[in-house]
Amino acid sequence: MSQGNPDKPVTLRSLPAIPPPKEEATGVKPAKTMIKSIRDLAGQSATWRQPSPLRQEFEMVVNDEVIATLRWKKIGGTTAIARAPEGTWTFKAAGFVAPRVTVRLPNSDYDFGIFRSGSGGGVVESLGDQKFPWRCVNFMQNAWAFFDDEGNKLVQIRPEFSGNKPTGIVEIGVKAAGRQEIGFLVILAWYLLVLTAEDVAASNPSATP
Repeated sequence: MSQGNPDKPVTLRSLPAIPPPKEEATGVKPAKTMIKSIRDLAGQSATWRQPSPLRQEFEMVVNDEVIATLRWKKIGGTTAIARAPEGTWTFKAAGFVAPRVTVRLPNSDYDFGIFRSGSGGGVVESLGDQKFPWRCVNFMQNAWAFFDDEGNKLVQIRPEFSGNKPTGIVEIGVKAAGRQEIGFLVILAWYLLVLTAEDVAASNPSATP
């Protein structure tokens, strides 16, 4: 039996991943492997994880595959690089009176999309006058989601920041299959939750694990 090529380069898809969330815990079936697009995950689930607490880097995994990544350019900054099968984007948060996050393509100064914070959440404004509201979806305020303009849930994340390595259960809505924007929305959702957790920790240092 062949043992494989020891000189074969390591890729994102070859990295180990934690097991997916159990179906009975989320109500969403774990996805199959060999994902070519985040749209392939419509109606299924994934998990965000932080491989090392020493690096501000995160991976969205399904079974043994790393599907998407989010990496901050520097600790303490707000600029992050997002990668998924659909493409690569940069996120950058700015503003105090009117907080916003810009979404840009690599090496571009053009805003591919803009998230604007608002009462109870916010909204992403993307190309073609597309708008994707962002809001909390439960009483406990521990699950957040992006919706389309018809009110269909596209992606929901339930984060857990109480340990040294944050995790998040991701549920991709069925309607996401028809949305090209889901590639960056899934990663942007996690980016927003990480920023929020950092703000909470900074305002209440005694609550930091």
